Amino acid sequence: MRAQKMKVFLIFLLLLLMAAACGSPAATASPPGGDVNATQVAQLVQMTLTAQQAQAAVTPSPEMSATPEPAAPTETPEPPIVHVTRPGEPQHILSWVLDMSSQALAAEHRAVGDNLTINLLERPFTSGEMIYQPYLDITRADMGAGDGWIYAILSLEGVPPVDGQVYYAVEIDLDRDGRGDWLIGGYAPPAAEWTTDGVSVWRDANHDVGGLTPLFAEAPLAGLDGYDQQVFEGGHGDDPDAAWIRRDPSDPQKVQLAFKFSLIGSPATFLWGAWSDEGVRQPGWFDYNDHFTRAEAGVPQIGSDNYPLAALALVDNTCRWGYGFEPTTDYPGLCPCRRPPRRFVRRRSAAAQPMCMEAPPSHTFGTTIPVNARRPETGRYSPWLSSIVCFGSVKWKLAPSPGLLSAQMRPPCRCTM
Repeated sequence: MRAQKMKVFLIFLLLLLMAAACGSPAATASPPGGDVNATQVAQLVQMTLTAQQAQAAVTPSPEMSATPEPAAPTETPEPPIVHVTRPGEPQHILSWVLDMSSQALAAEHRAVGDNLTINLLERPFTSGEMIYQPYLDITRADMGAGDGWIYAILSLEGVPPVDGQVYYAVEIDLDRDGRGDWLIGGYAPPAAEWTTDGVSVWRDANHDVGGLTPLFAEAPLAGLDGYDQQVFEGGHGDDPDAAWIRRDPSDPQKVQLAFKFSLIGSPATFLWGAWSDEGVRQPGWFDYNDHFTRAEAGVPQIGSDNYPLAALALVDNTCRWGYGFEPTTDYPGLCPCRRPPRRFVRRRSAAAQPMCMEAPPSHTFGTTIPVNARRPETGRYSPWLSSIVCFGSVKWKLAPSPGLLSAQMRPPCRCTM
C-alpha cells in the first residue's frame, strides 16, 4: 500500500514538471533533444520505482515475518506395567488381632472402645449424623506368610462397596517403639482377583510418625509429615509386584492384602495392626491424634462434650500384635496380652488353674460367654468358673459367681476367636 502511494506521487510530480517545461518561454529556444530536464526527471522516477520494487521483493511482509508458534509436544505414552510374579493363597496364619464391633450399637449412633488419647480408633460412623458403615468396622485381622509373601486378611462387619473409596491397610512397627514405619494398603477392587490397582506403600523416612510420644495424643503438633515417602503406587515403583489387594474369594466381608517380605527388609519380628479409612486418607497426617485435637476430631461416646464425630470420622483401626514372636512386654499400642492370669482371689480353694478362655466366633466384645474350667487333677468341671465377660481393652472380668470374689489379670488376657 505504501509503495502504491509513492508511485502515484512520482507520476504526479513527473506530469507537473513536464507541464512546467512546455509552458515556459525558454522551451521554444531549446535545441532539438534539449528537453533534458524532463528526460532526467523521468529517468529518476523510473529508477526510484525500480528500487522500491526490488526492496519490496526482499522485505518480508508483517504477516510473513511473524514467528510461527512451536508445535504442541506430543505426550509420550507410559509403558505398560509388566508383572513377573503375583501372590498365591494366604498360608500359615502366624498372628492375629481382634477389634471391637460397633454393630450392636449402630442404632444408638455411638461406639465404645474408642480412645483418641492412645490412637485406638473405633469410628465406623459418618460425621455428624453418626450413621454406621459396617464395611469399615474391622472385627479381626490375620497375618500369615508363604513363598516370600506376607498376607493380611481384614474381616469386616459388611461387604465393601464396589465403587467405594475405603483404604484398607496394615501399619508395621519394625522396632516396637510404637512409631509406625510402613503403611501398606489399597482400595478394595471390584473383583476377587489380585491387583496392584489402587495399592500404595508409604514409608516414614524421617521417623516422625507419632510425634514426640508415639501413639499418645499431642495435637496440635506442628512440623510433622507422617508417612512422607511413597515407594509404590498402582504398580509403579522399583518393583511393580511389591504389593497387591483383592476381595477374599470365599468371603465377601474380607479384604486380603499381600506384599513381598523383602519390601520391608524381611525382618524376623515386628508389630502390626490394621486400618480401614474412608474419611481422612492422609498418610502424611499420622498419627491422627497428633493432627486433630479432641474438639476437631469429635468422639463417638454420647454424653461427651465433643460428641458426635467431626473431622475424624469413617475410620477404624486395631491394636497391635507381634509377628514372629509372642509379646511379653507391654509395647506401645499392644493388644491386651494373651498370657494366663497371674492370680485369682477366691473364697474357696481349688486346684484348677484358671486360663484365658477363647470366645466362639459368634460372640463379640462386651458379651457374656458361658465357660467351664476343668480341674486337671479330677477331670471335672469347676462350678465356680461359670461365665466371663469379654471386654478386651483393659482386662477380662469374671462374672460374679458363688465361688469367686474377683479376678486380677496382669497383663490382661484378650478375647480370641
